[in-house]
Amino acid sequence: MTSSSSSSIFQKPPEWRPGFDLASKNLLKHQDVKDIVTRAVVSTAGEMYSLGDTNWPYGSTSDVVNASQHQLLDHPPIIIEVQYEVTFDFINRDIRYCTMAYNRYSKLPVLIVYCINKVTGIASNLIQPSILPCSTSLVCDLWARKCIIISKDLVQSWIGKPLVPFAALTIFMVSKEECLVASANWQDATLEHLFGVMKQMIKSKMDREALLLDAIASIC
Repeated sequence: MTSSSSSSIFQKPPEWRPGFDLASKNLLKHQDVKDIVTRAVVSTAGEMYSLGDTNWPYGSTSDVVNASQHQLLDHPPIIIEVQYEVTFDFINRDIRYCTMAYNRYSKLPVLIVYCINKVTGIASNLIQPSILPCSTSLVCDLWARKCIIISKDLVQSWIGKPLVPFAALTIFMVSKEECLVASANWQDATLEHLFGVMKQMIKSKMDREALLLDAIASIC
């Protein structure tokens, strides 16, 4: 069996299903995924960014922060959050993160929010169309360069259609499908690659745990 077909039938454990913190945070930190995000959002290769400090003052933490490796270039920091339900309070919290990112990097950041369920409590006059697939934009001129919100409802209209890489990543992040062959987009190359990345992450984690158990057994 080829590695391609192996990824297609690979079944993820429930705790590694896209949209869950464990899966999402690990996947979004992968170099290939970072490249998809930076190329779509700021038209820059992922290699121009590195993983930044996700900790903010007062004990706050973001899911992922991508920071430019070259501070002299006009590459904004990218804050990525994965949230089950996006509310007014959640956006207010992220505005604080963006303000702290500006203080740290001296550049207004880009905020990307993957909403696994629904968006509620956001005034309609603050929501604008987005040029990115599966997303809308939030008015953010004073606190972010861009605020991109991706929700389950917006993703549904793209399922089964030809996908650009960012749309494929979005479907992977928001969809609750656990196996590629169950997806309407199962032939998409980016989706197949993402399932392969997830498969390798899980295998590496299991290998590390097996080594740890062997080490514990050897001294007990």
